[in-house]
Amino acid sequence: MLMKPEHLKRLISIWQQPGLSLLSQLLIARRVARQYDEEQRLDRLVLRSHTKVLSAGFPFTRSRLTELTENARRSREARRDARAAIGHWVVLVGGAIEETIGVARICDALSVNPVHRGEVTEAGTGEALDYLVFVAGLEESAAQLSGRCVQTFKRGGLFQCVLERMIAYSKANPGALPNPLAPGGPLYGLPITEIGANGEAMVTRAALTVHSRDGSSRVVKRKPEVGRG
Repeated sequence: MLMKPEHLKRLISIWQQPGLSLLSQLLIARRVARQYDEEQRLDRLVLRSHTKVLSAGFPFTRSRLTELTENARRSREARRDARAAIGHWVVLVGGAIEETIGVARICDALSVNPVHRGEVTEAGTGEALDYLVFVAGLEESAAQLSGRCVQTFKRGGLFQCVLERMIAYSKANPGALPNPLAPGGPLYGLPITEIGANGEAMVTRAALTVHSRDGSSRVVKRKPEVGRG
């Protein structure tokens, strides 16, 4: 549910109060992150609707369209910075949270489905929060996934926050992080698009693993798909 701006500011001010328990901070961080998800969804709907209406009156609505686009850009940038700040906090204090409240209560706070909680054993000591939020993407899995349902993509408010933090860090420190699109990376499987100087778009999709009936398997690399950017 979308909060009013004054309620969001109040919640953030509580989060920043000294002496607040780490569990309370985690719960508030998660609620604020979900607010940003709702804001993004609503902003997209509003921008799409208004753009459609204003485009019908172009060029007389040019200035209004420009203003609308600029406001949307500022909103995205502010939300991106806020998410990155929360993501930085998650990575920074994840170990302390695990030591203080334990893995089970972290799973409760993130609404991780009990059938998925065993996966956290793959995380190292002090890395449970980061693993559940970002590596496995199991936040809110109790509401969205069952033991029989395979997750097609990672989701969750805190996941988006850690992702924004990773993107910001990568931009500020080129080459400091491993390629997230490489095998084993958090974004492995997404197509990679490169635009050449001539405007051609080269799309390379992840390799396929082909399994044979005899139990053997082989990796088939896909050829780049060429199009116009």
